[in-house]
Amino acid sequence: MKERLKTFLLISLVSISVILAKNLWLHAPEELFKFASSVDDEFNSYVLSDMIAPNKYLLNFSDINHTIMYDDSKYGMWSKSRSNLIEALSTKDIEITEITTDEYLDYNNVKSVVFYFSSEINTYILTRAWDIKDVNNLVDIMPNIESIYIYLGSSNPFFIFSEGNKHISVSPKDIDTSLLIDEINKIAVTEEHTRYYSMKEYGVKSDIFIPVEIDYSLPEVYVANDVFSYSSREKEQLAERFFDTDIDYIREIMESNGSTIYVSNQKVLKLNNSGIIEYFHALENNKVTEKNLFLSLSTAAEFLSERAEVQKGMYLAEIQEISQDENVGYRLFFRYRVRGIPVILGNLEVEEYVNIEVFNDHVRSYKYYARKDMNKIPSKTVDEDKMLPVLDIIDINYNFFEAKYLSKNNIEAAEKIVDIIDRVLASIEDITLAYYDPCLKEQDQKLIPVWAIKYMGRTYAFDANNGILVYER
Repeated sequence: MKERLKTFLLISLVSISVILAKNLWLHAPEELFKFASSVDDEFNSYVLSDMIAPNKYLLNFSDINHTIMYDDSKYGMWSKSRSNLIEALSTKDIEITEITTDEYLDYNNVKSVVFYFSSEINTYILTRAWDIKDVNNLVDIMPNIESIYIYLGSSNPFFIFSEGNKHISVSPKDIDTSLLIDEINKIAVTEEHTRYYSMKEYGVKSDIFIPVEIDYSLPEVYVANDVFSYSSREKEQLAERFFDTDIDYIREIMESNGSTIYVSNQKVLKLNNSGIIEYFHALENNKVTEKNLFLSLSTAAEFLSERAEVQKGMYLAEIQEISQDENVGYRLFFRYRVRGIPVILGNLEVEEYVNIEVFNDHVRSYKYYARKDMNKIPSKTVDEDKMLPVLDIIDINYNFFEAKYLSKNNIEAAEKIVDIIDRVLASIEDITLAYYDPCLKEQDQKLIPVWAIKYMGRTYAFDANNGILVYER
């Protein structure tokens, strides 16, 4: 009798549980799925507009007060400018004129912001990334851009889109830039920014701005090989995400050096013990004879969101056209920032933080150097040695730059050139503050603050504390 009663009670409890669970999923699944979706979007979403971000921006407060910033997360000048830029690229009621380089440089003497991209950006792709349905003829006049200038003074707002020595001024009617003006005014009254000066003051005709005096150093940052710390299950979960299938259907190969290879159909994923993650998926039988940049960028964004890892602050650094067995596509390079500062990698096996080969809707290969900020508490707030101003770096290495100039232009060192210093300085294309990762240690790898100087088509990074050349490419 007692056993029958226990059985009856157990059946009743199970039935009640089933009914309650059923009611829960009948009445609340939408909210639960919304929550799950929001979590996924927050951590994994990476869209085309995220790729197209400036690597630095210049704030002109007045003719004598300027600064350069690399991280937009604090003030959001780039994100706050989007609605104005969309209007400048879409409205038909605009005045478009071409201005000279001298006129463009003079505009840096008035309140404004200039966004610089690490490489030229296709204007049409920018409009598609921002979902601009009806573009104006600026897309045809200026198919590629390297920087965008926004005037924030008291007169009517205008924009300047630049590529090399070509500068197109765009003046829309009735545009409101008050949000950007309020933000730049807030920044101007803070003491947090370092004053930068135009290299025009040193006889160089360019829009490069540099600090003459520095009373700080970048924070100590240590990074680690992220793959090195993966557990076996974490590696399997990564493989499942890349192949979109259960680990039971994936073949696993362990190499003697500790690297792990996963294979599924024509897809291969390799987790190198050196910290490099490599993915390869052979092209299908259909030939890709016409490349589509927008489709390729969209495919890469979807792949990064759904399969790969997205580091905060990651941005598109370079686009190369490629061909493989009569197929045409693109190789995309992405860089990332640590504490808001761009990172230069010293690993010879990778060119950038993320490399992706895309053939329209097909990702052929993906290479990712998994380095993570260890967020260690430094032994001191800043290095004991303050960073050298970049002019000191150039002065220390002047003979190096002059030799490069003479060699490049087939000039004998014995020849006397009156304006050789001016020529050398004029050959500097860009100057950027960055961290250099020597990539020598699996963990506790200290990053080196550097001045990265782009000179005659190559980039040279010098230790910002002592001026020693540590990297070139």
